[in-house]
Amino acid sequence: MLGFVSLVLIKSIPVYAQPIQSVASTYNSTYDIQIHFQHPRATSDVADNGKPEAEGTGTRGGNQYLTTQIPLTVITGQSSSLSLTASSHPTFFVYVPYTSTEVSYGVFSLYDQQTKQEVWNVVFQLPQHPGIVSIPTPQHEKPLEVGKNYRWFFELNCVNNNITYQEPMMVRGKVKRVSSEGLEAELSIATPLEKVAIYAKQGLWYDAIGQLATLQQSYPQNSQLKTLWVELLKASNHEQLKPIYQESLVGDITLNL
Repeated sequence: MLGFVSLVLIKSIPVYAQPIQSVASTYNSTYDIQIHFQHPRATSDVADNGKPEAEGTGTRGGNQYLTTQIPLTVITGQSSSLSLTASSHPTFFVYVPYTSTEVSYGVFSLYDQQTKQEVWNVVFQLPQHPGIVSIPTPQHEKPLEVGKNYRWFFELNCVNNNITYQEPMMVRGKVKRVSSEGLEAELSIATPLEKVAIYAKQGLWYDAIGQLATLQQSYPQNSQLKTLWVELLKASNHEQLKPIYQESLVGDITLNL
């Protein structure tokens, strides 16, 4: 039986037509939207007893820690119940308390869990401001295989190798692609906000977070979307996410392709 978490009933939240048009037009029609996130039951190949995957460690640059109020925090893939996606090229989300002036560059890498072989990696630069960053899978990389488990690593390399750091500079997470068969028809006629509800109902954490993040970035002044974002993070049942409920989405990191 799937775990069940009721998020929130948002009244009069704009439901955006596809394609998303001007902000003004989004207020012409409003609907009641109720979203539930269902935690998938862990199977033997991914069971983790609910423990978070994303424990911080040192970094390649020789620096282990940098003092911050909120540590480097994984948002997608911190446990098996939050590791599912229907996307062939998912987007990963991490809260980063550092800026491009404090970190010279970072490396994101994806590994096949079974073979331990690296699937791909990319070097990146951080934004000028701390916040929640997104790491899109480059489209030229091979798609994730349905049913296969992967591990990913987000590593930062600091500017000054002589500094002693107080917070983790590397986090890791999980991702598993599942079949989207049976969802295509429903998704094809759904609005962007309705897609969030569909993904959440299916336990597709990566996709629910990614879709809602896109909406938030498109309409940053919409307080109801912000409320829904916070409630979705709460539904993760991970205490580590509490400090970042109100943190800003700063968008994609810059990939060195």
